Amino acid sequence: MPSCELHNSAKSDDDEYLRFVLTTTIFENAYKNKLFETKVIRAIDRKPHVYTEFISNLEPIIVRDVNGNFSETAAYKVDLNRFNSAIHHIACGIYFFHTSRKWFRKSVIINNAMMNFSEQAIEINGKNQKLCNEISSKFNTIEALGDNPEIFQYKIQSNNNDQHAIFMIFYGAIEITAVLL
Repeated sequence: MPSCELHNSAKSDDDEYLRFVLTTTIFENAYKNKLFETKVIRAIDRKPHVYTEFISNLEPIIVRDVNGNFSETAAYKVDLNRFNSAIHHIACGIYFFHTSRKWFRKSVIINNAMMNFSEQAIEINGKNQKLCNEISSKFNTIEALGDNPEIFQYKIQSNNNDQHAIFMIFYGAIEITAVLL
């Protein structure tokens, strides 16, 4: 997506954070794994203090897969304001690309990549997954756009009230919707 110098350079720290968060999700994808093993690992080696800050609250957890198998992994608290801001800027860029108009209002970000690990995790994660499934189904008939669909693709839907939903899919599985209000 083309962007001006301000949005290309000034946002690079947030882009780096977003890349880290997306490549450390539980979803598997060969392109995502390759990016983590190359670019992200090099960045960690170059600036370990930055990445240590990203995962300062890392905790070991046990997860169960769809087949009922348990495995040990780790979880960290994502800075949702920073994550959502980065996604908002991507959505605004997509909106501008398609309309030649800047979006100055807010957005709501919904994603299937973040998990809750509180005492209410099962209920919260279930509701979020249900919402994500409903959103995904609303975009089933809309053509996906993007030159590298294995890495990133998106779909856009608008209504007559100048509201827009941009459904983004990163690495074939991470679904993030930005609702521009």
